Amino acid sequence: MSYRVSFPNAQNHYVDVEARIPTAGVGDLELFLPVWTPGSYMVREYSRQIESIQFSGAEDGKVLDYEKTRKNRWLVHAGRSAAVTARYRCYCREMSVRNCWVESDFALLTGAQLFLAPVGQLQRPFQVQVDLPSNWKRVETGLAPLGNNRFEADDFDELVDCPLVAGSPTVYDFQVSGLTHRLVNEGEGGIWDGARSAKDAEKIVETVHKMWGGVVPYANYAPKTYTFFNLLTQ
Repeated sequence: MSYRVSFPNAQNHYVDVEARIPTAGVGDLELFLPVWTPGSYMVREYSRQIESIQFSGAEDGKVLDYEKTRKNRWLVHAGRSAAVTARYRCYCREMSVRNCWVESDFALLTGAQLFLAPVGQLQRPFQVQVDLPSNWKRVETGLAPLGNNRFEADDFDELVDCPLVAGSPTVYDFQVSGLTHRLVNEGEGGIWDGARSAKDAEKIVETVHKMWGGVVPYANYAPKTYTFFNLLTQ
């Protein structure tokens, strides 16, 4: 299961997504977007941000018929296709921990709003390839890096629990209890003391580790990096 995201129309707050979804041999493939996101458990209407959706056979490119069976579900008539390619555009214009934001300089991508997934096939690896505009420099996320702006989640829960920031942020790494932590400052631009904020973040993490007796849940995920996003926007 893989996704490719790109930003040909970032100035207008859009991200384009291409998903390759194995059919597991079923004739009809049901896809969904969550109506929730981790840490913010209210019903969300993410599907209303999806535009220009189209499905095709991954091997032959033949356009496939589909039905929208619920507000957040699509039933694709895949026939004998071993995999389906979904292409769609997502409007991203809300800055929050539960939504996506895209502008000319950077993007914050929240998986629950962005990634269509097959119903009943969520306990599998998911990969994300990010194609950056020429003026953007890097992608930061808690997902495991595979190189060349490609990342992997062990399952769908991890995918939607690890947002991505793409752009040209300033990044600070520090170690606490032998674990790597990363502070990602987007929009630092001479108005924010990034080095000082990284030192402050390090002190906060040290205090939390002491409070928990040095045992923290994410220690089990090493060597993955625990990442903080600090987005300085108007």
